[in-house]
Amino acid sequence: SIFGAGEGTKWFGLRRCCFMFHPNTALAMEKLRDMEEVVCEISKWECAHVEFPGRKGAPAVQHRHDGRIERKCREAEIVSQLSLDYPNVTGTIDDDLYGKIKTEHITPDQYAAVHRAVRSANPKLKHWGVVYSHELEQDNWAGFTDLLDVVTLWVWASKDLVNLDRYVEQCREIFPGKPINVGCYLRDYTLRAGVPMELLKHQWGFV
Repeated sequence: SIFGAGEGTKWFGLRRCCFMFHPNTALAMEKLRDMEEVVCEISKWECAHVEFPGRKGAPAVQHRHDGRIERKCREAEIVSQLSLDYPNVTGTIDDDLYGKIKTEHITPDQYAAVHRAVRSANPKLKHWGVVYSHELEQDNWAGFTDLLDVVTLWVWASKDLVNLDRYVEQCREIFPGKPINVGCYLRDYTLRAGVPMELLKHQWGFV
């Protein structure tokens, strides 16, 4: 439900959040008005109920990721416009960016339109891009580095968190001068279990 948005942020005693998995609307921004900073997702994940004939129980929910360049631009323009009425909206975030660059065959010239859309109504907005540690190769990001203002770096498998120092250095080499926000999973989707506490502590203690 949209009315749960921001509750996790408050539970952790935090004042900044990324808004994902829901439409970017004035209703949502009203819910988050008391946050100091909100960054809105533009590569949208949407839920759809999928019926499986013969399977008992409720319909399954399938997550669909719309990473088309047209959708990114449209969402970026919406967020840019919303930021004029909600000054705590400071940026946009593009989830699973490199995956969609590959599957949608997005070129740097095409992606430049997204960066322009982010700032279409508010030139102060920052554009964040999700980068995974297993994507840290220079060739993957050739032509795209200048189109991101902030990099949010994620380690998909918790067993690899012991290499976090190295990943951050690699990220700095690929995106020189860009702020790096290190993401933190509470759940390891490769294990279908929570991230072990000692690895969470290692990640949270990283400076």
